[in-house]
Amino acid sequence: MSEQKHEAAFVHDLVEGFNPISFAIELTRRMRRDSRVQHPPSLRSSLAIPRFLSARYFRTHRLSPLDYVAAAVLNTTPEDQAIAEQVARELLFPKPSDQGDARGGAPERDAAPAAPPAPIDDPT
Repeated sequence: MSEQKHEAAFVHDLVEGFNPISFAIELTRRMRRDSRVQHPPSLRSSLAIPRFLSARYFRTHRLSPLDYVAAAVLNTTPEDQAIAEQVARELLFPKPSDQGDARGGAPERDAAPAAPPAPIDDPT
């Protein structure tokens, strides 16, 4: 899957790589594929996330990653809120690994191995 860069929907949106709509779509997709979820997100909950974020933006004039996490949690059934928080954090704060990041990006390769240390001349 190729990684797409989405422009921020609002002027002071501090989240890079997602706008409210793309975040809601990706969160819903991942929640529906997670076998631990008791009540998969419906179309209504998918639509509620961008509406929630829009309302928060118009109230505070900025969006932070915590606003996205709050939207994911508050628009999920209580039984699945912990999973929604985990999935939202994985989307917003991907951890690099040897298999690739949370968005399916290629793994980061380490720099070239360091050269062995030079031998030390012992004057004695």
